[in-house]
Amino acid sequence: MKKSVTGIGGAYLLTSPLQLMLGNILSSVFQRAWALEQGEAGYLDKKFVNISLSGGASRWMFDLPLRPNGNDAFQYNTINDPRTSMLITKLNPDPLGPGGYTGEYATVEVGGYHLPAMWGGKIATVGGGSENMAALAQNMLFMRGIKSVDSHSLGRTLQTKPSGGVSLGGGVADRATTVLPALSMGAINGTFKSGKGIVPQEMPVTDPFTTAFLPFSSAMNLRSNAVSTAEAIDTALNVMRAKAGSRHKMVPFTYEDRINARKLMTTQFTNLAGVYTDLRNKYLNLISRSMGDAALRQAGVDDLAVPGSSVGQFRIHNGTTATFYTGQDLSSITDSQTTVGRLAEMMAVTEFMMCGGSFNRSFSSTIHAEIGTVGSALFDSLTVDGSVSQNQRQGLIIDAHDTGSYIQLIQFTRYYRAIASCMFELIQRLKAVPSGAGNLFDKTVIAINAEFNRSARDAGNGSDHGPDGSCYTLCSGMIAQPLVVGDIRKDGGRNGYRGTWGTGSTMIEFTNQQAVVGNAASTVALMLDFPTPTPNNAPFVNLNPTTGKVVSTVGRTKNVG
Repeated sequence: MKKSVTGIGGAYLLTSPLQLMLGNILSSVFQRAWALEQGEAGYLDKKFVNISLSGGASRWMFDLPLRPNGNDAFQYNTINDPRTSMLITKLNPDPLGPGGYTGEYATVEVGGYHLPAMWGGKIATVGGGSENMAALAQNMLFMRGIKSVDSHSLGRTLQTKPSGGVSLGGGVADRATTVLPALSMGAINGTFKSGKGIVPQEMPVTDPFTTAFLPFSSAMNLRSNAVSTAEAIDTALNVMRAKAGSRHKMVPFTYEDRINARKLMTTQFTNLAGVYTDLRNKYLNLISRSMGDAALRQAGVDDLAVPGSSVGQFRIHNGTTATFYTGQDLSSITDSQTTVGRLAEMMAVTEFMMCGGSFNRSFSSTIHAEIGTVGSALFDSLTVDGSVSQNQRQGLIIDAHDTGSYIQLIQFTRYYRAIASCMFELIQRLKAVPSGAGNLFDKTVIAINAEFNRSARDAGNGSDHGPDGSCYTLCSGMIAQPLVVGDIRKDGGRNGYRGTWGTGSTMIEFTNQQAVVGNAASTVALMLDFPTPTPNNAPFVNLNPTTGKVVSTVGRTKNVG
């Protein structure tokens, strides 16, 4: 049986920001203690992790299945050579093709769906191991054909805050009993709004844990409004004692209990910098292997020593002008020194704050992180070897207007392999935490979204903003099998863009309207048990009332004319 004690702390502590925070953390500790006393094991809150792929990365090689049923043939533009298509997931030897290869949209069957070819490959796991990438898809829901807006900043905001009301992260934070209900990493650009006025704790890349728990560090002897940490703790306990009423047994009154509570605040978090470093290094290693481990490269996808050329498929942008990749080995555009911006840091923060490490408690319930930035190089660290110049590596841009089909295939395959490897490790940690009759992954939703997808040019030399064909992917223990929902057109709907790149079609289930971001938001809200911020937009799924698992409500997805 649950008995909430939320509010006996922070809501009444108004004398200083420090006392407010102390009240929140103590209230969370007592909430946890009460649940354990009632025999309710595990963590109480549902969790939401939002990974925003800033820049609008191309996604048809990862989580935008273009023909999930395996029977929707592409319609090529016969004016151009079909080998110049952007929408490729594999390369095949062809002496007449650019660099001696021809691109193909190849798929692999996973859970009854035909997913892009990279799902047939391997992802890195801790300890130098690997796992079939298809294992990750078993808990994924792919929503496609979603209408967004042609704006980087607004499009990114709409993914988690599609209306003027509470955001998805805010809805989780408003129901949280954790110390720091909401966290952010990277600019959140107005994507968070709480009904209770909760403000996300910004997590810097350098030593984020110590920063987050700074008010409880005795070494810093922090003062807020001339109130010391020790004094603030005593004040918090006094106010909580006065307000707790019949639940007073949960508040420490004796001298010994007060000393123990103070120790919790001032000494428990002494080695957070070391903990963070270890977690970050774990995820950095997974990213490093995803980028540079030849054993993980997939046949025909990113293992080929394709020579560069001055044709559209090898087009790149060096930050100033469009140019071409002319190296001797296309597979060497990334190596073990290549990293993805903020990915390792975000995963380290999420694992610790939600799983709690050795502390056996969650410190947070939602985190929003942006991976990369608009217009920046795709990777943080771009090294130089004998065949690839620094300038050419810097041409790997996320907002890939002038990036050719062969380059996009290699760079984004490894980019998503790194994300998939890190997600798989985070999921293992969530599964290891008991929660009620299940585990914490059963109460967690991980979302992957971006401001829009890409519209692929016929000529194979780049891709532009595709706000009419966005996709939105969820991963959760509430999803028991791979699911693909949302209908797309067989043609691109625009002149100059190759067919079926993802342009959304109208759906009978949504009153003959195209799916919009609000439908994806309603899906997340349904899974996380709070009112949708867009009540006029139905979710793509329902939850089975007996099992708590996701059930699709939109029928078998299809491509329509």
